[in-house]
Amino acid sequence: MKRETPVTLPEGFLDFFTELENIQNQQQILLAKSVQFDTFDLKKHLGSGSRSFIELHGLAVDPLLYKSVLTVIIDFLKQKRPELKESMEKLQLELDRLDLKQIIASLIVSDMGDHFNELAPRVELTQEMLVFTFEQALRPFLRVYARPYVQDLLKDDHHLWQFPNICPICGSKSNFSRVSSSDNRRFMFCDRCFSEWETRYLQCVHCGNDEPSSIKYLNVEEDDAYHLYVCDKCKGYLKTYDERQKTKIIDLYIANMETIYLDLLAREKGYTNHDD
Repeated sequence: MKRETPVTLPEGFLDFFTELENIQNQQQILLAKSVQFDTFDLKKHLGSGSRSFIELHGLAVDPLLYKSVLTVIIDFLKQKRPELKESMEKLQLELDRLDLKQIIASLIVSDMGDHFNELAPRVELTQEMLVFTFEQALRPFLRVYARPYVQDLLKDDHHLWQFPNICPICGSKSNFSRVSSSDNRRFMFCDRCFSEWETRYLQCVHCGNDEPSSIKYLNVEEDDAYHLYVCDKCKGYLKTYDERQKTKIIDLYIANMETIYLDLLAREKGYTNHDD
């Protein structure tokens, strides 16, 4: 059941991302049966590494398997975004001519550069839409890769990994956290590979500030479980779901998407997630 958000979201917004996540989950299940990635010593890496697992060890994704998942994502977008159907069909015709191996390698490190400069006008899609499409096809692979480390990351403490807003598995930046109802620990959430890792409860994840007088939280009336932690030193903010207010497990991916009103509130108050 969908929760009632304090701000009306664009029609179909949550349905789109919920269905997209469901499709990615289905693809992840299928991939988990046929794909096996190398695993590494988590604690050793967290304690000594300054780069994510994927940056350090790489990720070998079979281009043919990736193309299969990409086709599923394109079909979904054709159905859910009729205005893009013709362009998505053009994109499908281009797939055999693309260097998917190179595109995958660039996506993994979030550095697409000018890969789509020539493709975008041919298929009549923006580069942003192309990156979105190809990125969504990669995410089931990233989640299979991250899966073996889920429980160990939850057991670990914040003293080992020194980059609180960077995912130690895939290297993506996180702007969302949850506070556990069982032990009051704060866990950052990666919406790319679905990893969670602990960070200090009272610390700005952007600049490291831990002075209580300059860290506070903001929320929308009658929406106590979802709030912003804001830092007056660097003007950074972090969206948070507080399980202690609701005492139930939620879909953190959807929670991050449906709280866009908190992003707007933060920006209105002069705070930033430092993504720019």
